[in-house]
Amino acid sequence: MCVETGAPPAQTCIVKQLDDDDKLDWNIQEQTADWTFGTLLVGIVGALSGLLGLFWIRQTLLAANRANEISREAFVTGERAWIFTEIQPDGESEVDEHGNWNFPIVIVNTNYGKTVGLKVHSNIASCPMGKEREILEKLCEESRRLPFDDGVLLAPGETFRREWKWGYQPGEWEGKLKPYEYVARMLVGCVTYETPFGTGTHQTAFVYIVEGNELKKWSGGFAN
Repeated sequence: MCVETGAPPAQTCIVKQLDDDDKLDWNIQEQTADWTFGTLLVGIVGALSGLLGLFWIRQTLLAANRANEISREAFVTGERAWIFTEIQPDGESEVDEHGNWNFPIVIVNTNYGKTVGLKVHSNIASCPMGKEREILEKLCEESRRLPFDDGVLLAPGETFRREWKWGYQPGEWEGKLKPYEYVARMLVGCVTYETPFGTGTHQTAFVYIVEGNELKKWSGGFAN
């Protein structure tokens, strides 16, 4: 504020007082601005801390949930049914007058698990050498789609035997084969079942090599 030279003392005092008031107002405004800015910073830091806290809580809950899932999976794996299949010859193989190769066998399903197996059913197919994986995958997929509600119930430690006349028609996989020219070299199959735990469909696949009237396990089977 401008003060004229030679102004009376009273006027000079009033002008000085006004200047002091202006400075005081400015100081108050600066302090208010600083306080507001500080409050804003504290709020931002608090918000970030809150977000970090929420993120930590979320990660903790996810980790706990995953741990529970792992524990449940381990429990179910240890307690559910595990069904495996063994194929046994039940006579000698032969070729009939129509050129069809037949081999009487017994399919033996055993539950090695701790709980009952539901809707247990088996499916097998002949297989030429070199196509076992392809045919096995198709067979297992087919078994999963079929509504085998008439499958058997297999208690823990129980065995179910099923007689089967395994046949193979010449040309089943190779169109150029004629009667008596081919004898199946491999047998593939799977046993399909469910469990009371509601974990979906389970399967155990098996592969056998035919040597005369003997069936020998091949190491390519799997279970889930």
